[in-house]
Amino acid sequence: MNDELKQDDGVSLGQLFSWLWRKKIIGLIVFLAVAIVCFVIIFLISNAKAVYSISFNYGSTPNLSENKFLNNTSFNYLNLISKNTLTEVKNSSDEFKNIDIDKVSNSISITENKVYTNDTLDYIYYVIEVKPRAFNSANEAKKFLIELSNWPIKYNDNFLNLINFNSNFDLIKPSLTYEDELSYIDSQVNLIKNGYEDLIEKFGDNYVSINENGENSYYYLSQLLNIFNANLNIFNYSMLEAILDSNHYVKLGENNDTSYYDSFLSTNINALKTQKDTLDKQKEALNNQINSILSQISGNITSSALDNLINSLSNCITQLSEVTKEISNLKATQARITEQKGLGDNGFAEDKEFGETLNNIVSFLQEETTLYSTVYKEIYSLSFEIIYNESSVVVSSGGISMVINAGISIILGLVVGAITATILGYNSEKKELLTKKEEEIKA
Repeated sequence: MNDELKQDDGVSLGQLFSWLWRKKIIGLIVFLAVAIVCFVIIFLISNAKAVYSISFNYGSTPNLSENKFLNNTSFNYLNLISKNTLTEVKNSSDEFKNIDIDKVSNSISITENKVYTNDTLDYIYYVIEVKPRAFNSANEAKKFLIELSNWPIKYNDNFLNLINFNSNFDLIKPSLTYEDELSYIDSQVNLIKNGYEDLIEKFGDNYVSINENGENSYYYLSQLLNIFNANLNIFNYSMLEAILDSNHYVKLGENNDTSYYDSFLSTNINALKTQKDTLDKQKEALNNQINSILSQISGNITSSALDNLINSLSNCITQLSEVTKEISNLKATQARITEQKGLGDNGFAEDKEFGETLNNIVSFLQEETTLYSTVYKEIYSLSFEIIYNESSVVVSSGGISMVINAGISIILGLVVGAITATILGYNSEKKELLTKKEEEIKA
């Protein structure tokens, strides 16, 4: 009996399966318990290390490489993961309504990376990382991170949609004189001219599509600028200021009202006369000082003091000339008003004609401003871009997939369950043999 119990070396595969089968229920219970515990432990450990990451740069998007938005306000990449920005992105879509921003804020980070070639900065790219626990699914995380990376582009888009170039038009119509009206018109002309030149300088002489009468036509930016200048020449625009100065046209109110000029001209003429009197006295005093210095024989007076007096006299003479000219112009305007009023209903015909020319220019500028605004927004919107450094855009790393986790857990459960059932089955069989032998001996 002792020899039989001690001979454990030659265990067959059949015996192992028989021991396993004896305690299969316990083995199954152990398998399930171990598998579940392993799955939970692996999941917690891998989830703690796992991150979703998105790597990107803003390509040729204007100003962002200089840490500015399109409206020249400051852009700081850290703002991308601020709570305000995260909340704004969440509110941008119903898809994100179940996201807990506090969880995201506590789980997210961003790094700025600069790429150089021969000590020259090529571009800057950013990497955002966030823990999976902040989201309800990988798909939700991907959509949110893509929307978050696009936030500066959306900010620029919103500004671009709101921008307009019409502020001068709000000032043209209420202008009380043709001089003021023409100055605002000139500001609008320069805005369009300089605008096209700036676009060409920044983006090159790009080709743009223009909708004309329902059909698309294509122009280079330089062509649009040349067409604009050519159309301005039709109005003899470059000569309008000189024509106004030489003819002293007045902008009439309703029913040929000139009350503004009547008050404005006399008030300004009196003020200019007072200024002229002051300058005349200053000129006389300076002349006296200079003559006094020149008449002195002693060498106590420095040449710099004389130079300063001469410069002051020159400035005084220049101001006198300007004031005298302005008084003359205002008096000429007064004389014209008096003359034209004497013509009755036929008066101010040329003034009105000049005003009509300005009205036509304003209408032309309104059309050109609309065109320029369209071109400006098209050029800038095409320059907005975001480049992702990974083909899948969002990458998951540092964790173990659910399938692999389940596989590992099942294998561990099977191994532990099988070993446990086999050991218990062996001990059970051994105990039965001992009991049987003892009974045989007693018998």
